[in-house]
Amino acid sequence: MIIMTDFTGEVHGKSLVLQGTCVTCHGKVARVLEGASENAVLQPGDKVIWWKRIPGGDYVYPVQATVLALTEKRIKIEADDDGDIVIRYVPRESLQRQG
Repeated sequence: MIIMTDFTGEVHGKSLVLQGTCVTCHGKVARVLEGASENAVLQPGDKVIWWKRIPGGDYVYPVQATVLALTEKRIKIEADDDGDIVIRYVPRESLQRQG
């Protein structure tokens, strides 16, 4: 497992590419997180990572969340955003299922 700090992310198609610094070797590393297939349907109660976009930029950071409901275009989640519990409607592409 690679643990990164000072990372940034960019979305390419249905995948998220993270670039950052390895905590162990302090070298530059990148990781591609492939988007879920269309068949991988989320259900209420599923634990996910919400890749929250930083306002005014193309950067994202991970926030732990729980799926509350699914709508036609968005997914309703409850997330712990820096100690605040928030409810958000987010696009499917910004979520990654937790293993």
